[in-house]
Amino acid sequence: MFLFYPTDAENSTEKISDFASSGANSEIIKEMATKLDEKTRVNGYWINLGQQFKISGEKLKEIECGQFNPALVLMEYLYSKQEHLKVGEFYEEVKKLKRGDVLRKLDPFLCGKFW
Repeated sequence: MFLFYPTDAENSTEKISDFASSGANSEIIKEMATKLDEKTRVNGYWINLGQQFKISGEKLKEIECGQFNPALVLMEYLYSKQEHLKVGEFYEEVKKLKRGDVLRKLDPFLCGKFW
């Protein structure tokens, strides 16, 4: 079991679009997208995240069949189309996927314990 503790990212009210547009955060976005590409039977991945944000199946298929990294394209789509999405809200949706590995990329101060 993985326990999550409140972090700066979880409580952030910064818009995800502002976070993503900062050059200093571009590497974090890429690392999160790489992690969201990893599909297992246990962990949710980028398609599951898109479904949580109510992105249509048609749009997800278009992203999947594109020529670029689908997780990165999904993230770019989210912060361009959901202008009011906050980092904390994004964090909560990723948390629902039980993706602590992605959350650790978003917030380097995440504290967690495995039991």
